[in-house]
Amino acid sequence: MSVNALWKFRKVYSTQYTLNTALPIELTKYMQVDYINRLIVQVSGNLTTGAAGGGTATGRTNPEDLLISALLQTSPTVASVIPFNAVSGRSLAIDAWLNRRCFRKATLISDNNAAAQPVDICFELNFKRNGLRKSVEYGFDMSRYTSALLTLTFGDYTRLFTGSGNQTAANNSLAGLTVSVWVDSSLNVNPQQIHAVELFEQNFPILQTQPDFLINQLPAGFLYTDLCFLTEQNNLLTPGILTNIDIEGGGRIWTQLGDNNADVIQRIMAMDNWDGSVRQSDDPDRNTNDPLTAGIYPVNMRSHDGMYTRQIDALSAQILIKLGVTYISGSQNIRLFGRRMVPGAVFKAAPAPAAPAKK
Repeated sequence: MSVNALWKFRKVYSTQYTLNTALPIELTKYMQVDYINRLIVQVSGNLTTGAAGGGTATGRTNPEDLLISALLQTSPTVASVIPFNAVSGRSLAIDAWLNRRCFRKATLISDNNAAAQPVDICFELNFKRNGLRKSVEYGFDMSRYTSALLTLTFGDYTRLFTGSGNQTAANNSLAGLTVSVWVDSSLNVNPQQIHAVELFEQNFPILQTQPDFLINQLPAGFLYTDLCFLTEQNNLLTPGILTNIDIEGGGRIWTQLGDNNADVIQRIMAMDNWDGSVRQSDDPDRNTNDPLTAGIYPVNMRSHDGMYTRQIDALSAQILIKLGVTYISGSQNIRLFGRRMVPGAVFKAAPAPAAPAKK
């Protein structure tokens, strides 16, 4: 008698890379009972740009920012949660690096290479994450949804380079890449509860220096478990823009106004999430090719016991964020991505019956 596997890792979908057009993938067509730990979206193949070159790098993350948006919507919608809510390739990449505690990005695409360049980008859409208490409760149970629609939007060559003589040829080459969706899932899982969790992204242009740039667009009704602030100048992750992060609400203060805490958050809280593969820009032992924490300011769940009960609570009162920001020049932006959740909203087991009283 055969015994069913308790987990699976397999490809569920594959198609041609599509430029600047939403690519809808209905996951329930390919799986109905999987308890998903993570989805992996792979872009792979060979790209020949030609040797014309002369383009200018846009400052976006190369090549991860070829992904404009990842959106995962469900029916029914639970607690107004959209599991992945229009998240960019840059945010997905940094979220995966923080989860793994290791900086590992895909090989850069060159604008001046007549030979075929191998492209292999893996975007991780993580449900369960490392370092959380009872991480099984954060998985995605396909059996509870009649629809789970993953919509991916990929861009063309101008996402990475502008003014390149290779633009037309490279666009055609990008269209020859393959997009595949892989699933890492468990089977026969019976957690005591399943949380409704959303990874979201919002962008805030910075037009002037101010000590209290207000972010009041985060709604009440959630616990906010992970917040990561990315500071960008002309699309490039850049330090020196953010000076302070103040998070408060409902009479509670998590990080304080006026502390000038951004540098410490980047140096200490960011470094808590890396394995030594990422250095500070002023580290005297840093190789010039080492990846940097510049422009990445995480305030996340794992740094605070991995327990959702100790996270930023906006279940009944909205949180307000006030940022100290410095305008330097050019186009400046604060990209905020993070997770919010409603505990036990997808499923919660009935409490065990009380033991009968002893006579």
